[in-house]
Amino acid sequence: MIQRRDFCIGLFAAIAATAACRERVARLKVPEDADECVDLFRYFTDPDFGFEQAKVGLNVSGEPHVLDDSYGKLFTFENQSEPVKSIRLRTMRDKGSGELRLAAIYIYYQRPIEVSLMRLQSFLGESIEQYSKSARQRGPAHSSHGFSPDNPIAPGHLKGGLLFESEAVEKDIKHVNSLRYQRNWS
Repeated sequence: MIQRRDFCIGLFAAIAATAACRERVARLKVPEDADECVDLFRYFTDPDFGFEQAKVGLNVSGEPHVLDDSYGKLFTFENQSEPVKSIRLRTMRDKGSGELRLAAIYIYYQRPIEVSLMRLQSFLGESIEQYSKSARQRGPAHSSHGFSPDNPIAPGHLKGGLLFESEAVEKDIKHVNSLRYQRNWS
């Protein structure tokens, strides 16, 4: 039987951990520049950062459209507040436990945000870059930049990746239309 003292100590520890998590997530926000992109990457690759923390930290609102498949679920939240158009949270089933874990975050912007490619590279290493422009496309070409650091960004974190799509206007400053964060549970 659990003694009252042990119960109170356990309860206090749980409340303190919850408050610490809430405080950390309260500082999180939808990225609007390179430093904030890296901040979200740090949160996202922390194995304790889950679906609910992502919803709270990114200020996700509304009821999602849910696509359920054999791998997990994709939750799409449309009509978000400025600067976001929509957010998708992807969960995958853990092969061992069958538990759903946060695997990816997709952020789509109403208007492009400006992100310094060199600033991101200073934290995440060199990016893999691809350009695309069809013969019928008007306006600037689009590029995508993928970051996949060889090692976790911090001790105890998971390996992850960041991909963004942008208008290929300038060499350093990119006008980013969307961000995709992925993490590797293995």
